[in-house]
This record gives sequence, structure tokens and C-alpha cells, in this order.
Amino acid sequence: MRTTALTAAAAGCALLLLGACSSSSDEPDAGASASGSPIEAYLQPLQAKLDGVDRAALARKSEEAIANCMHDAGFDYTPGQVSEDDLEVEDEQGEPGTVEFATVHGYGVWGYTDGRGDEPEDEQVDPNAEYVASMTETESTAYYEAFWGPTPDPDAEGPSDWSQMGCVGKAAHEAYGEDLAFLEDPALIEVDEELRRIAERATTAADVVAVEAAWSECMNEEGYDFATVAEAKESISDAFEALYADAEAADPDGRPDQAALTQLGDRDKATAVADATCQQSSGYREKLVKARNALEQEYVDAHKAELDALLSSAGIER
Repeated sequence: MRTTALTAAAAGCALLLLGACSSSSDEPDAGASASGSPIEAYLQPLQAKLDGVDRAALARKSEEAIANCMHDAGFDYTPGQVSEDDLEVEDEQGEPGTVEFATVHGYGVWGYTDGRGDEPEDEQVDPNAEYVASMTETESTAYYEAFWGPTPDPDAEGPSDWSQMGCVGKAAHEAYGEDLAFLEDPALIEVDEELRRIAERATTAADVVAVEAAWSECMNEEGYDFATVAEAKESISDAFEALYADAEAADPDGRPDQAALTQLGDRDKATAVADATCQQSSGYREKLVKARNALEQEYVDAHKAELDALLSSAGIER
């Protein structure tokens, strides 16, 4: 069960460029954190404000709020112990989409693991695990619904509503207070959605599509048969999903065979490294980032008033 680092950001998991969330596996790799992003540059003051927050104190406050909320829902909840070290984000291996990142994490579509199912040596012990394990299936289902909120509709459109995210959402909303209220601003959430749409549109730009053939040829020389960049990443994501689905079909509480995980983890890394290498050598990544930045600049030019209003709502004047 996720408790510490995620709880403080769960309800306001809105702005990709602020690093509040990690990209999901089905999002296009458009170099979202690559240098030169016009939207990132325009809203940099928000990033600076977020950087100045004591994240550990915020997370601890959120944990206490979760405990109070869960108690009101009829459950016990022991707050997780949070320190600044728990919230450190390691970026020494580069950003997703680079050879450096792929060498260590592959595509990173399964929580940035190496596919071996290894647990970090210093991972915190969930103080609520034993309590939840003692519950019946009905009780644990109710517990998690109180904690995370009802299962969201996968077909629902628009931003998530913190009030529908259980005690996690309520606690994060309370913990933000006025200083971080801008993280829940619908306008900020819309910017995040626009970033995702722009990333998708960039992959269909004429210059990008034209060079994708060179990427495909490069991948073919490496022993892979993919027509598009998206297919390469999807092949790994689909393989992981199938592996876990097969294991669950055999045993609802089971997990894939370790040897199978190791083999798929190695395939993940090998494919991602070849992909990143070919993106670089073919010029695909350069074209993609250029297309994305051009689309972002169009957005900034057309929406300066809205972006300035967003900054103003956070107490920042340009």
C-alpha cells in the first residue's frame, strides 16, 4: 500500500512539468522534461515556488490528516514515517527516453524497476500492512475505498476531483493550504492536459513522421521489427501486462515466475536502449522535441492571459 511520498501529492497530481506525477506508460515520449520547453519556461516561477516547499513536513502533515480521516471512516491508520530522504528523486540516470535512463531502467513503464521484482533494500515497512492483512476481503475492500476513494471510471474525461480520491485526496487538499492551493487550480490541470495533447500531436508532425522511417530502419538493423516508436514501447508494456495477467489467472495472489520477470526485464532494457539509440542517431528525438516546442510556443502565445492569471492565482506577477 502506498503511503508516504505519494500521499502528499495525490490530490494535486496535476502538473507534469512541475514533476508532481510520473508519466504513465501509455503517454508518448516527447521529451517532456527536455530543455527548451516554452510552457515549462513560462511557468518556471511555479516550479520555483514548489521547490521551496518543505516536502517532508507537508507529507507528515498529510499522513496525520489521512489517519484522522480513516479514523472517521471507522478504520485504524498508523501514519508513515517521512523524512526528506524519502522524498528525494534520483535523476542521475538521465530522463526517460535517453540511453542513460534506458540502460538502468528500460522504459520504466513498471515503476522504474528493472523488471526483476526486486524491492529496495531500504524500503520502509508499511505500518498498516499487518492490520489490513487481518481483514476479510470485504473489510479490506472498504478500507482501500476509504483510503483511495472509489475506483475511477476509466472512460471518464477531465481532471481528477480530490473529493473523489478518498482520505488521500482529502488529506492532500488540507495539507496544501493556501501556499500550494494553485496545484488544485483547474487551469493548472488543464495546462497539464494540454501538455499531454501536445506531446501526442508532436508525434504526428510531418517532420517527425518523415524521420520515423529512418528510426525503424535503425531498429531493424538492431534486430527489431517496429514501424513506429510507439510500437516499441507498447511491446514491452503489453508483455508485462500479459505476464502478470497470466500469473493472476493461475493464482489471484500470485506473481510471475522470477525467471520470466528477469528475462522480460532484460528484454525491456535491450529494447529501450536500442530505441533510444536509434532515436538519437536517426534524428527522431531532435525532431520530436522541436515539434513539441513549436506547438507549446503556439499555445503560450495564444494563452498568455490565462497563464498570467494562473501565475497570479499563486501570488506571482510577471
